[in-house]
Amino acid sequence: MFDTKERRNRSTMLLHELVVQEALLQKIQKTFETTFNSTPTLLIYGEKDSLNKLGIPLRIEAMMKNAELHIIKGVEHFPHEGTPEEISNIIRNWISSNN
Repeated sequence: MFDTKERRNRSTMLLHELVVQEALLQKIQKTFETTFNSTPTLLIYGEKDSLNKLGIPLRIEAMMKNAELHIIKGVEHFPHEGTPEEISNIIRNWISSNN
């Protein structure tokens, strides 16, 4: 399985990235739970976004007491491309209610 230097290097880099990314993700979570916890926040995700499928938007919303989450049906990672008017209305209404 690790019979060449290239394969060993690839495996080592993968393991290193997992460690580095885990530390980064923990920092991001801590920031959501502390620094951004009370900041009014608008979260917009596409229904078909892989992050939504992993439950990330709901986890972020749960960490932030002033978050408002919108899941846009039928779109993927860039909901503003698939439903620009809907996104504009959500943002406009959110800004109006947070001023």
